[in-house]
Amino acid sequence: MDKLQLIDVGEKEDVASSPLKERCAECKFFLTDNGGHYCRRYPPTMAMLMAAPQVALSANRGSTPMPVSSYPPIQRNQWCGEYKRKLDA
Repeated sequence: MDKLQLIDVGEKEDVASSPLKERCAECKFFLTDNGGHYCRRYPPTMAMLMAAPQVALSANRGSTPMPVSSYPPIQRNQWCGEYKRKLDA
């Protein structure tokens, strides 16, 4: 049976290789906009949305799909493996 390895909180760890330190909030691709947090590693994702009938009619759009785009929403403490350190200011 494999032993579970516990890390003592008091131990020094290699910050550069720790996923706990390489979190989204510390990444160069992290963006906070309008109260949300987004990853800008790749271009925004495109989608086509159908407007609710009352919205479509008030906008004179009929049932035409509306294109929308967005960067992936994220949380500050997430970690994905694409981390890049922010350049020092």
